Amino acid sequence: MFFIKYWFSSFINNTKTLTYVKNTTSLLKTPRPWNEELGIMLFRNFPSYRCSKFFIGDKSVFETADDKKQDEILSQIRKPANDEDDFFGSKPKKKYYEEGLKELNNLIGLETLKEEIKIFLANMEMMKKKKKAGLKQDKGTLHMLFLGNAGTSKTTVARIMAKLLYGLGYISENKLVEADRESLIAQYVGHTAIKTKELIQRAKGGVLFIDEAYSLKPKSNGFEQEAIDTLVKMMEDEREDLVIIFAGYEKEMEEFLQSNSGLKSRIPYTFHFPNYSKKELVAIAKRMLKNKKYNLTANAALELEKQIDRLLERAKHENGRLIRNLVERIEKEQNLRLYKTNEKDLAVIIEEDIIKAVDFVVKQ
Repeated sequence: MFFIKYWFSSFINNTKTLTYVKNTTSLLKTPRPWNEELGIMLFRNFPSYRCSKFFIGDKSVFETADDKKQDEILSQIRKPANDEDDFFGSKPKKKYYEEGLKELNNLIGLETLKEEIKIFLANMEMMKKKKKAGLKQDKGTLHMLFLGNAGTSKTTVARIMAKLLYGLGYISENKLVEADRESLIAQYVGHTAIKTKELIQRAKGGVLFIDEAYSLKPKSNGFEQEAIDTLVKMMEDEREDLVIIFAGYEKEMEEFLQSNSGLKSRIPYTFHFPNYSKKELVAIAKRMLKNKKYNLTANAALELEKQIDRLLERAKHENGRLIRNLVERIEKEQNLRLYKTNEKDLAVIIEEDIIKAVDFVVKQ
């Protein structure tokens, strides 16, 4: 069995360590993304070397190769970088980008948002092509605002955005770190900056998604201001390999942006999340039930549309969270009915399940 040993001296997590890569064949026995993880490690510590061709695919490609072929594969790690073929140009990245686009297109509704995102992606693609053609391009910053009511799929789209940016090569890891006020604010003076920096270090290489970011609007104790000031500085310092998405209600987010003069200017992209229509909410409910392998009777399908009308009369916003709660309750009502009747068809949802579920949700 072929073994390879590399000794790398590097600083990781602010501690001087020796990174020892040994027994490459043992890595080959684990499924992807072992080679991706190793490639990222090499790229981070040795940016002057190109690692894209270390994505060698199935382990059998390596294990069945003769010594000469193995040496050729492994030599790609040490091959000097080529400006026309950067680290992020390999096929696995394209796969992630295509997956992200498919997930975006499969979302119900949000048509205007999808168009905004596709325009943004087209701009990124052209920048990449120009760079490859030898035109000087500033990588810039991609920090974003996601504005909209609760339950309009902001978190879902943030996960898709992380995958798309990874596929384009803007970030080095397919990673989304979700955070809220509690993730940034500490209990004691001076600790908030430390906590915020630690969160950013954890998100580095990917996307940091801060939900309900307006809750960071400064209050009397000054902890929120400390968090914002730290974020503003780190947004600039780490902009080469970090994207921060601030999410929340439109009005409250506008007030939040006024809390630091440099905050708004560091967030160049804004995406608006519209409320769902009744038709879209019905489609979302049906898809959720279908994904759980449930079948609606014809009467139940008609009752679902009727009951969602009733539900919306009491709802503040037409949002997906409301439908998720409804689907969970439908499932519980069906469980109770099946338990009482001892029916054998466990996959069928009837109108009674839907009516009782809406009765429960409306009372909450």
